[in-house]
Amino acid sequence: DCPVLEIYKGENEIYSSAWNPETVIWDEVPGVLALTPNKTIYGDMTMVCYEPLKDGQRNVLFRYWVHTAFLPTSKENDNDDTSDTVAVTQFRDE
Repeated sequence: DCPVLEIYKGENEIYSSAWNPETVIWDEVPGVLALTPNKTIYGDMTMVCYEPLKDGQRNVLFRYWVHTAFLPTSKENDNDDTSDTVAVTQFRDE
């Protein structure tokens, strides 16, 4: 099965790759998961990637927190580019 990536702002889930599986590309051999969320996501957030298991259980592959207090000022709101944003994650068995 394809891993699922969820993005949260605080306690609110704002994106899940399970919502639109047709926008997800999963290549198991090199372990590459490519997503097209079709929305701009910025600011503080938490990303959780997991492998869905039977009975609603999940095997968490990684969690990633972004805290904007450590990032320079963004000009995202000044950007008129309407192109899709693509996120790519690579998994490796080591």
